[in-house]
Amino acid sequence: MVDFSAPAPVEPKREDWLHDQSQRPEPPESRTRLKAEQLAVILGGGLSVGFAALAFQTWAGWDNVRNLGLIINVSLSAFSGVTLGYLLWRQKWQWAVPALLLALLALAFVGMNLWRATYTEGQDNLRDFFSVAGGVVGAVLLVYLVFAYFWVEATDPTRAPEPEM
Repeated sequence: MVDFSAPAPVEPKREDWLHDQSQRPEPPESRTRLKAEQLAVILGGGLSVGFAALAFQTWAGWDNVRNLGLIINVSLSAFSGVTLGYLLWRQKWQWAVPALLLALLALAFVGMNLWRATYTEGQDNLRDFFSVAGGVVGAVLLVYLVFAYFWVEATDPTRAPEPEM
């Protein structure tokens, strides 16, 4: 029992097994992995927004309306952005690097389309090519990421961490 009459409270050393300090388990290690998982989700959300922006920009370059294609593309973009964040977090570089290269290629086509739009007005076959190529590369990227996610989970599934205690 603590002696409250002393100038500073002092707890006497207890010797039985219940109070033995050497018998206590070590505290769990740092929880920085949880932060890395949260960053992967945030990265995936940002990539989803970026993929949707690529889809909207490619759609804006088309002369006629293809609303169904845009809706399908944006709904896949949400899943694909999170998938790319997942692949980066799991460090599955053999799947993530080609996806990043495809994303850069799609971004390049969108950029060339915007660049060409500053110099021309009306019908332009080169702008049409950039729009179609950007849409095709974007669609290939989205399908690739969906396939990569299911392949990685089928061959090397995510496992729960080891218990800390």
